[in-house]
Amino acid sequence: MCAELFHPFLHTELTTLLQTKQFTCSPENRKKLRKVSIGTLKNIFTTARKQRNIPRGISTTRTTPTGLKLSVTIRTSNWDITSVGWHKTDYVSHCGHSASAPYLSSLNFVDIRTKWCSLEVVKHANQEETFAAFQRIEKRLPYALRGINPDNDTPFINMVMVKYYQERKEVEFTRSRAYHKNDHALVERKNCTIIRKYTGYRRYESDDAYEIVKEMYQKLEIYLNFFRKRNEVLL
Repeated sequence: MCAELFHPFLHTELTTLLQTKQFTCSPENRKKLRKVSIGTLKNIFTTARKQRNIPRGISTTRTTPTGLKLSVTIRTSNWDITSVGWHKTDYVSHCGHSASAPYLSSLNFVDIRTKWCSLEVVKHANQEETFAAFQRIEKRLPYALRGINPDNDTPFINMVMVKYYQERKEVEFTRSRAYHKNDHALVERKNCTIIRKYTGYRRYESDDAYEIVKEMYQKLEIYLNFFRKRNEVLL
């Protein structure tokens, strides 16, 4: 979690924590927290990381050719959050301290309305394995898939994906803006609170590691979606 991703959630998270009495503070500090800027949060996060020696993952995002990106509509807002089926998705790389391939990657697929979380692990984050992972996830969803909104990484924005979802009129395939992490704040947050929480920052590349993570995600997905307490009220 970084300051840019945490800032949009600060107000709602603070309200929830205060209401459930998981956090207490004086009215004066409460006002300061509600007005805190991203710059101040960056300084706080930097200090905390140094004090706690918190590791940071390596970015492995690969930019998609401009011509192909232009064929996919950018969507950042106006989501129909009164209905389910609209998803944010992203990859988390298990490359450790080296981005040299091969290594495992985790696919995070989150519904905007219900926060329903689908998890997949792949040996290679390429267009073929990503497309297959999307198909497996859609078969498990307890509702109809209405839309997918990934970032601009090549496993998502490629000829296989673009052609398939442009032909499927019932599923809207869009993308976020390049270099704007706030567009993907929901799934980025889940990357930290779910995937990094259970897999850490170590490098995973073996077949044994793949099978272990795959089995863990099968059980974790059930726990997250059926047994974990949620603060949202779904009407």
